[in-house]
Parts: sequence; structure tokens; C-alpha cells
Amino acid sequence: MARRSRETTRRGQVVVLAPAVLVMLFLVLAMSVDLGYVCVTRARLQNAADAAAVAAAQVLLDQRADGDSEESARGLAAAEAAALQECNAEDAGMDVEFGSMTEAGIFTAEDEEASATAVRVTVRRNAGAPDGSLPLFFSPVVGKNSCDVAAVAVCKLDRGIRAVTSGLRPFAVHEDDVAEPGDTMTFYEHETWGPGLFGLLNFDGGSCSTPELRDWILNGYDGTIEIDPEVGYVWIDGTPGWRATLKDEVQAVEGIPITVVVFDDVVGAGSNGDFRCVGFLAITITDSRLTGNNKYIECQVEGFTSVHDVLLGGDWSSPNMTKIGLVG
Repeated sequence: MARRSRETTRRGQVVVLAPAVLVMLFLVLAMSVDLGYVCVTRARLQNAADAAAVAAAQVLLDQRADGDSEESARGLAAAEAAALQECNAEDAGMDVEFGSMTEAGIFTAEDEEASATAVRVTVRRNAGAPDGSLPLFFSPVVGKNSCDVAAVAVCKLDRGIRAVTSGLRPFAVHEDDVAEPGDTMTFYEHETWGPGLFGLLNFDGGSCSTPELRDWILNGYDGTIEIDPEVGYVWIDGTPGWRATLKDEVQAVEGIPITVVVFDDVVGAGSNGDFRCVGFLAITITDSRLTGNNKYIECQVEGFTSVHDVLLGGDWSSPNMTKIGLVG
């Protein structure tokens, strides 16, 4: 009888505890559902902020290239960011700020007297958003009806380019001859930079055969040319002359934006000559003549150009090449 009484008592305790345990399990499940909903929403807002920041930075760059004032460029950039945010998170509010990044990686907003080099976008679900704060499903049981969710993205425009990692063409332009973005210049005019050197480059230091040069002109060098940050330059082998057999390849890339080397000094001669590369330049070849007399290659210096296959960190500021990328 005593044993049966103890079993009955235990069963009674379980019956008493079961409701409390079920309530706790329900609350844990409810909080998990709401927490998952908040995380999914934050990820969606982050995607919207990322897309809006990159789009705003690109428009800012494009409008400056078209000659717009900083005020006008910022206005159009903000409008583009708003359009992207509307597509990705129409229920959210958004703030767009223009400024720069400090060396410590901190964004600082700046007025329109300075050319912005960074864009910060905040996409938020709070009281000021079109649909207000994010409503919760089960948390109202414990008195929490909604919560504020926000995502921040910063996109930086960086002109300190220390390396080109692919697609570089084997042409060298003297820094004193570099024209302003949008202007025309001639970078080969039967002028020598040293005995036998006309500005044709040998990127890998090998035999530099005509087929290899043809490939580099048409497709770009499949390798990295990097400026040494300790000294601010890198020496690149030159190759003698300008081969008339390359005229078809040069003409084939006319009208196509390409990246070339900027140099400030030459040593040696012929196949032993070297060009001191201090930077890079985006150009479009517009006309050329590599046979007969008065040989030349004419090009237009590109406007502000967004580039991808580069490494950042150089002290030499490219006059027209900018890397657009999210930071932080």
C-alpha cells in the first residue's frame, strides 16, 4: 500500500508540473520564431542597404564624370539608392549620407564643399519607417509587440590603386603626358624614351614574342603588376620598337576601354631597358597608325571609371580609376 501511495504522489506531481513545463516550452518556441523572423528581416535589410550603397556610389562617380556639381551628383545618387531600397525593402525607411572614411575605418559625414569618397546607407524598420517597427508574432504575450531593426552599409570610392591583377595592356604612358579625363592624348608618336624604346612593355621578362604581345594587346596580361608600396614604383622590362605586325591587334581594341601603365622614368636601352611604373590609367584607343611614316596611337582618357581587378593601398592617385567596394 505504501508503494502504491508513493507512485500516486509522483503522478500527482507530474500532473501539476506538466502545465508549467508546457508553458515554458511554448514561450521558448515563440521566442525562437520571433528571433528567426528578426534575423531574416535584418538580412533582407542588409541586402537592401548593400545594393543601395553600391548603386549610390556608382551614380556619384558617373555624374561627376558627366561634369555635374557635387550637390547634383549627390542628389541623383541618393535618388538611385532610394529606388534600390524601394525594390528590396519598400516597408523600410532609409538614410543616405555622403562623406569619407578615416584611417581608422570610421565613416565621417561631410558637407557638399568636399567631394565625397564614401556613401553610408542605413535601412531601418522603426517608428519612422513606412510600415513602422517590425511587428512580432508571439512576443506580445510577454509585452513586446514589436522591435526596431536596422542595417548599415558603407561603400567607398578608392583611387589609391597599387596593382592591376588582370587585363593590363603592354603600353606605357609618361605621367607628364597624361591628359585630363575626357581629353584626347597621343602616347606613341615615334618618340623614343631611350635607345630603341617606344613604350612597349614586356610584363613577364621572357622572350616577349610577337604572338605573346598580340595576346596581351587583345586580352590583357594574365598576371599581376604591383607597385611596391615601400618605394612607390615597380620596374617593368621594355621591349624594343613598335612592331608593324601588331597593327591589327591595336586596331581591334580601338573603342574598348583598356588599362595601361603610367611611368616616370626609363633606364637602359632596347631589350635591356626598363620602365619605372608609378601608376595605371584607363584609356580608349581612338585611332592608330603603325606603318609608314608618322606612326602614332591616339586615345581618349576615360572619365571616372569603376574598376574591379585591382588591389588597393597605393599612394599614387589614379586620375580616372576608382575601386568601388563595400567596407566593414
